Order: sequence, then C-alpha cells, then structure tokens
Amino acid sequence: MRQGCLNILTGSQNIVIMQEESKLNGYHPSRRRDLTMGQKAADKITTWAGSWTFIFLFMVLMFVWMWLNISAYVLVWDPYPFILLNLALSCLAAIQAPIILMSQNRTNEMDRVRAEYDYSINRKAEREIINVQNELAVIREMVHSLGGKAKGGGRAAVNGKRINEGEARPLTS
Repeated sequence: MRQGCLNILTGSQNIVIMQEESKLNGYHPSRRRDLTMGQKAADKITTWAGSWTFIFLFMVLMFVWMWLNISAYVLVWDPYPFILLNLALSCLAAIQAPIILMSQNRTNEMDRVRAEYDYSINRKAEREIINVQNELAVIREMVHSLGGKAKGGGRAAVNGKRINEGEARPLTS
C-alpha cells in the first residue's frame, strides 16, 4: 500500500492484501517461460500445422501424390483408391491431434493464470479507490470544520461516517 494513505483496514485484511501484493511483485504471469522441450515442440508444431502455409503445401503434396499415381504407367506405388495415402493421412491426424490438444491445454492454463493475476490487480485497484474515497471524506470533513463548505454542497461523508470496504456509495447526499 502507499505510504501516507489513510489505513482503515483490519489486521487480517492487511495480511491478505500483503499476500496478494507479494504474488504480483511487478511481473505478469504470462511472461513466465519455463517450458519443457516437449511443450516447446508442441507449440511449434501447433503453430506450423495451424498455418495456411501448411494447409497449402499439404494440399499440393496430396495432389502431386494422386497425379503421379494416376499418370504413372510402370511405377504405380498407390493405385486409385489411394489406400497408402489414406493411411498416411490417418497417421498424421492421429499424431497431430494430441499435440494440438496439449498446446491448447497449456494455453488454457496460461489464460487461467492471467485471469487470476488480473483479478488480483482489480482487487488492489478497488482497495486504492476505497482509500482515496476515505481520504477525500477526511479532507471534506476538514474543510467543513474550518467553516467552508466542500464543493458538491453535501455533507462531508454519508451520515458522518467514512465509507468502509465493499461499500461503493457517493460521498455526498
């Protein structure tokens, strides 16, 4: 928390806040990159297999395979129903699908960690706003006690009390 802020939180609330702030410590969890070799390989394969370049090259390879087998007179290694090509495509799909799923699972885990981090940041911002509102209430009380009237024309705080955490009410009535 900032020094010089009006601190109205209880001791247990301060402990929770310090624990949350120690998690943050100035880094974003999405920057964490201690991946295993398998995870890095899965990411690269997923990036390559999900690209238009891969799709285009794979279609060209399939058409070349079919054309060579249809037009060849002597060395036909895979005649018309293209059984060998079908087997190769099935093996590729069987290997590629789990790799893509592993990469997606890790991406989902990174998104979950990022969402938890964002939630911690939002909670910290909420506490800061409450502290600023309380400081403003104290300033309004001081101005009011000096005989002036705070801008906005209202009382210094709602019913003469400072706003507690969780209460988001306007300071003037």
